[in-house]
Amino acid sequence: MQTTLSYRQRRGHGGARVGSGRKAALSVAEQARLGHRVYEVIFGARMNILLALYPHHKAGLVQCRSAKDLRDYCRKHRIVEPKRAHKDDAMQIVWDEARNDDRVRTKLTPRAVQTWANVYRSEHREHYIAHFRS
Repeated sequence: MQTTLSYRQRRGHGGARVGSGRKAALSVAEQARLGHRVYEVIFGARMNILLALYPHHKAGLVQCRSAKDLRDYCRKHRIVEPKRAHKDDAMQIVWDEARNDDRVRTKLTPRAVQTWANVYRSEHREHYIAHFRS
């Protein structure tokens, strides 16, 4: 007669949740670093789009060091920024960069990029607010 296993003992149960018995593929610091990279790529894409659309504002746009500076400059000069379609592109870029690591390639899905961004926002809240929150 075979005994049944509890839900915690079953193979494949859990993930990187607390109490699941399985370690996270990446440490919190590595996740935060990758999440920071997501926001850097998004900010860079925003700048590239605005520089292409408004070349006569290049000097002022280049001086913007944070998302808040960029937003304030755009409001002051009545620059209309396109909708944020570049967010998905940035997440794909970061996923492609991170996929070279065996831990990422074998254990994670592209959805992990959103988790990395959330970890960065929670672990480095002050830095996120100062640089990327607009």
